[in-house]
Amino acid sequence: MGILCPGPPKTNIMKVKLTFVFFVLLICLCSNLSAQTVTTIATGGYYTALAYDGAGNLYTTRYDAGSDRYQVVKYVNGTGFPQVLLEGLQYDAFDYPWGLAVTGNGDVYVAASNVDNKIIKLPYNSGTNTYGTAETFVSGNYYSALAVDATGNLYTLEYAAATSDYAIVKYTAGSNSGIQLYHGLVNGPGYQYPTGIAVASNGDILVVDGFNGQDGQTGAAYRFTAASNYTARTTISSGNYSSALALDPQGNLYVSEYNGTTYVLNRYTNATGTPVKIADLELGDNFYPWGIIALNSTNIYFATGSSSSTAGGALKHLLGTPETPAAGISFTNTTDNSTTISWTNGSGVRRTVFMMAGSSGTAAPVNGTDYTANPVFGSGSQIGSGGWYAVYSGTGTTVDVTGLSATTEYRVMVIEDNGNNYYQPATGTNNPANVTTTAVLPVTFGAISALLDNGALKVKWNTESENNNDHFEVQASTDGKNFKSIGTVASKAIDGNSKVTLDYQFDSPWNVISFALLPFVIGLLGFPATRCSKCVLAGLLLLSAAVTVISCTKNNTDIKGIEKLYIRIAQVDKDGTAKFSKVVTAVPKK
Repeated sequence: MGILCPGPPKTNIMKVKLTFVFFVLLICLCSNLSAQTVTTIATGGYYTALAYDGAGNLYTTRYDAGSDRYQVVKYVNGTGFPQVLLEGLQYDAFDYPWGLAVTGNGDVYVAASNVDNKIIKLPYNSGTNTYGTAETFVSGNYYSALAVDATGNLYTLEYAAATSDYAIVKYTAGSNSGIQLYHGLVNGPGYQYPTGIAVASNGDILVVDGFNGQDGQTGAAYRFTAASNYTARTTISSGNYSSALALDPQGNLYVSEYNGTTYVLNRYTNATGTPVKIADLELGDNFYPWGIIALNSTNIYFATGSSSSTAGGALKHLLGTPETPAAGISFTNTTDNSTTISWTNGSGVRRTVFMMAGSSGTAAPVNGTDYTANPVFGSGSQIGSGGWYAVYSGTGTTVDVTGLSATTEYRVMVIEDNGNNYYQPATGTNNPANVTTTAVLPVTFGAISALLDNGALKVKWNTESENNNDHFEVQASTDGKNFKSIGTVASKAIDGNSKVTLDYQFDSPWNVISFALLPFVIGLLGFPATRCSKCVLAGLLLLSAAVTVISCTKNNTDIKGIEKLYIRIAQVDKDGTAKFSKVVTAVPKK
C-alpha cells in the first residue's frame, strides 16, 4: 500500500543530519484566542504520534538519524530532554508508526509501521517508575491509529482484509482479542491511511478517514455514536485532508487539516459547526502534521508538518488565556488576623489569589509577569502599587491567609492563568468577594470548671491570650440568667497582655456565696405560684445567713435552698469594658 506524497523520502532523511533543539520560544499568534503563547518543545524529529498520561508527561514517536529508526520518547511534565523508552521501530517512505496511547496505569502502546505490522506494549511499573521489556500485543495487520478510554480499553484503526477497507476495532482491557465496531474507512493504492482516533467520555468514537486527492477522496472527520452501536456516522468535516484529531474534556474537537494553503489546527466547538483556527501547522516536503493532545481549550500539544523553515517539523505547546474565570469565593475561620479562603477553579492551568485591604475594585495582573505568592498578607508580590498582593498561586482551591488587621475589610479575587503567566482578568460569580476580620478579643478563654468541695466552691480557668486585661470577676447565679459577682482575681499578664496560657483559680466558702446570692433567694418570694414553698426555702437561707452558718457538715456539698449553681467569668478591660466566658454548672467533687 502506498500514500500520495507520504513525506520525506527515506534517502533524504538519511542524508539529513538531524539535531534536536530544545528551547522556549514565545510567539504571539494572530488568531481568535485573545492571548496565547506557544512553546516549542523540540524540532526536527519527523513526529508521527502524540500521547499524554495522567501525571502530565508527553510521549511521541520521532525519527533517530543515528539508527535510521523511529523511537518512542517521553517528556517528563511535557518539557526538557526526553527519556527514550523504545528504539528500532522501522519505517519506509509510505509507512510510519502513527499510533501511540498510554493507559491509566502507565502502560504504553505503539502501533509500529506497516513494515513491522504489530502493536507493541511497554508495561509500566509504578513502584520503580520503569518500563518492562517490550512485548507484542497483537500482530499480523496494518495498524494506523490508537486511543484508550477511561477504563483502559484500547481502540485501533486497522486494515479489514475481508472488506479491503479500514475498521475501528476495540480491545477490551486485559484482552488482545479485537472486536470490530465499524468498517468502511477508505483505503487503496496511493491513499494516506486514516491516522486519527479519539474516544469521547460517552463512548462515541471520532476518527479521520483516509484520503487521496487524485480521485476525489479528500478526507473527513467522523463521529460514530455509541448509542447506535457505531452504525450511525456523522460527518464533522470533509474535503480538508484531515490527518489527526483529539477531544478535550469539554467535548471540543481539534483537527489537523488543510485550509487550501497550509495545514492548520482547527477547533470545532462541541465537535460540530464551523471551525476556529487555533494555530498554523506548516506543510512542506509533504510530511503531514500527525498528533494532537487537547487537555482543555487553551492547553494543547501538537506536532507540525515538516517544512523548509522547520525541517522535520516541531513539537509545540499552546497555552491560551483561560476562558472560564474562578467563582464561588467563600471565607471560614475568620479571626482578628486571619481567614481561610476557598473557591471553585476556572479553566486555567493554575490560578493566583490576590488580596487587598478595601471594599471595591478588581485585580489586574500584567500578562507575562510572575507574581510570587505568600499567605502572609503583604509579603507576596504586589500588582503595581494598587495594594493587591498575591497570597496564593497553584492548582488548589483553598488558602489560609494570616497577617491581617482586626476589624478591617479585605477584598479577594482569584485569577486563572494559562500556566505561562497569561491571566483571565474577568470577574466570576462571587469573585471578587469581601471579608471583614473580627475585633481583637481582649481574652481568649480556655477550659473553665467549678467544683463543690469540702464546704467551698472552687473555680478554675485558663486563658490562651490576653489583651489590655485588668482583672476577672467570678460570678454566680441560681437561674443561669441573673449573675452576681462573688470574687475578683487580678490578671497575671504583664501589663494585661499575654500570648501564652495562664492558669487561674478562685476559692470561696459557702457563707460568702450565701450572702452574695441572698437577693436572688429573696426574689423567689415574688412568684405567687409556689409562694409558700419558696418562703420556706428563703427562710432557711435567711436564717443561715443571720448566724453565718451553712447547714452542712465538712463533707456536705449542697447549699440548702439552691438546686443548681451556675458560674461564669467576667473579664474586665483596663477601660472597664467587660466580656464574659461561657457558663458552667458547679458540680460536687466525687
